[in-house]
Amino acid sequence: IMVPKKTGAGYEIPAQLAPVARVREHVNLITNLTASATGDFRNTVSYENANSPNPPEISPVELYTRLYGADFQDPNSPTFTPSARVMARRSVLSGVMGEIQSLQKSVGASDRQRLDEYFTGLRHLEKQFDQQLTKPEPIAACHAPPSLRGDPKMGVDVEMVQTRHRLLTDLMVMAVACDQTRVFNMAYSNAQANTVKEGYEKPHHTTTHEEPIDEKLGYQPNHAYFVEAFSKVKEGGGTLLDNMLIYANTDHGDARVHALDQLVSFTAGRAGGRVKTGLHVNANGSGVTRVGYTALRVMGLELPAWGVKSNRTSSPFNEIVA
Repeated sequence: IMVPKKTGAGYEIPAQLAPVARVREHVNLITNLTASATGDFRNTVSYENANSPNPPEISPVELYTRLYGADFQDPNSPTFTPSARVMARRSVLSGVMGEIQSLQKSVGASDRQRLDEYFTGLRHLEKQFDQQLTKPEPIAACHAPPSLRGDPKMGVDVEMVQTRHRLLTDLMVMAVACDQTRVFNMAYSNAQANTVKEGYEKPHHTTTHEEPIDEKLGYQPNHAYFVEAFSKVKEGGGTLLDNMLIYANTDHGDARVHALDQLVSFTAGRAGGRVKTGLHVNANGSGVTRVGYTALRVMGLELPAWGVKSNRTSSPFNEIVA
């Protein structure tokens, strides 16, 4: 279990987190958290609401096309030509939204609620079209990556998973740098991962129940790669990571027994100077939702509390707030 004895700056890196040592100045380690939850989040970590999961994008080629395809407007290009396709879609959307507003007046409360959820999604799409039809401001950090020749092979081999993750990471880094998105989720694998490694016939989920901890291996090289990738992009007087906040969490404190105490979470980045980094904070058994609540507050959401039932909290981690 990854709990350093010292808190604050200068804490010792646990053997299991050795790969994270190279990005420790960008990262906060928050340990000894507790959670109480049920549910199945194996396929996605993003939801529109309790009943509407957002399917993840697993293809680097498809993600590249969405981010840098025909509708991409290079912010550093000297010319700007609004996309005729986007203008046509914007026009059709306006007509659909008008029809929905008329329909809302003639349906019951439950149907009106469903229409409102749908309408909210359309408003988001409308803003996206408006942005695509407006010439973007120049962004020095933006360098659209070269197109991909094809997707990596599908499979559960750990090397295949790592290759796909790193391709998606590199695309996501430049998506943020080019202001193609400001919010994202990245799931390395599902909670009961069936990834396998050469030389060991059992999948990851079984391995976490049975394997002895090998402190020489290090367990988070791809988390370190993810953080480091954002830290390498220069932006203004610092880096892209300096102007971001990344929140990463684990499923269990001790996976072998599905323990929901002594959980570990990380934050990375300074959120434009609003977060201190390089710290270890011992949560002393308090709820894991405190980390998410802290992130929401740092992002400017003045919520009095966050979470439900036993996971509801109104206590941020002020230790990491600048």
